[in-house]
Amino acid sequence: MNRRTFLATLGAATAGTSAAVGTGAFTSVSADRSISVQVADDADAFLRIGPCTDDSGNQTPNSAYAQFDGGTFTLDLTGANSNDPPAGSGVNANAVSRFDDVFEIRNQGTQPIGAWLETADPATTPDGDPKIEFYRDGDPGSDIVAEGNSLNAKCLDVGERLCIGFRIRTESDDEDETDLFDTGTLPGSNGEELVVNGDVDVACGAPGGSGGATAPDPTRLDTGEQDWTVIALPPEARAEAPAEPPYEAFTVDPPDVWATSGEAEWIDPFDDGGREDDPADESVPFVYELNFETTGERTLTIEEYGSDNPVEFFLDGSNIGGSNGKNAFKSLRSNVPAQDIDAGEHTLRAEVLNNPGADGNPTGLLVAARLE
Repeated sequence: MNRRTFLATLGAATAGTSAAVGTGAFTSVSADRSISVQVADDADAFLRIGPCTDDSGNQTPNSAYAQFDGGTFTLDLTGANSNDPPAGSGVNANAVSRFDDVFEIRNQGTQPIGAWLETADPATTPDGDPKIEFYRDGDPGSDIVAEGNSLNAKCLDVGERLCIGFRIRTESDDEDETDLFDTGTLPGSNGEELVVNGDVDVACGAPGGSGGATAPDPTRLDTGEQDWTVIALPPEARAEAPAEPPYEAFTVDPPDVWATSGEAEWIDPFDDGGREDDPADESVPFVYELNFETTGERTLTIEEYGSDNPVEFFLDGSNIGGSNGKNAFKSLRSNVPAQDIDAGEHTLRAEVLNNPGADGNPTGLLVAARLE
């Protein structure tokens, strides 16, 4: 029987400050194949990678494929594997080989965390399927890999573990046995193919969350702080705009008459803050947007907002409220209902109509908002 051998070195290392590692109150930890600090066999490490164990503490049968030597973590399905079992000689050609519960990520810190993997782009078969996929808890339908964020994080309470498995697809006998990742390394990395992340700021509401982690701290979405973007302008305004939309809105010093906020700053499209001759159009609004992402169920609260002229807010295309007043800048308003949102990517949008009859025709917008 023809088999393809598979040998992947993952290793283990930590990323973060020495103070965080020394106190046990870490903020974020990564494990990758760059060996700078050995944590895989360190019983005191706050994020531990090791062979998967069952509820009784016994190693699972497939954990024999995970080997640790001098801080290097290796997944070895070859005949050279010294563990007994597996005494394997590779994986079948023209097959999908599945290995449940091989290695585990354990939270040995003092706070709940969200854990997830990042990998280089996997190589694909002629049918377009990935040659290697990682999953959790013996469920190939689950996802534990995220591209540069924690969207697929699994929440781990203090002392809780997460077992990772993988499956390999092979199409022929003459495939390159080492060609499991297409790009070879993660973008922006130091040459890693796989990184294990643990972060205390990840909500337990993430897909597949365990239900025991504490809610994350509120996240600010304020104008002047986050990357609010000018998406559209009335035709009369385009000639005076600094660029074709979309472009980043300007933070401005507003006139004294405009109300202020302790959280947010005023923005506008022209970097002039309330000039008296901004182009006006009764039917075509100035449009601002902020894109953001959540890892679990959150609540969006617009604490207060201001704009001279009517303004309407939209969340993912649905109107959530606003004001038809012409002088909202004189007193900030707080009449937009809180919105419950699911994990994923979202867009908060503000449409401001700059009416010709408004006082001075400024185009400023202020939004103080948070996720919690």
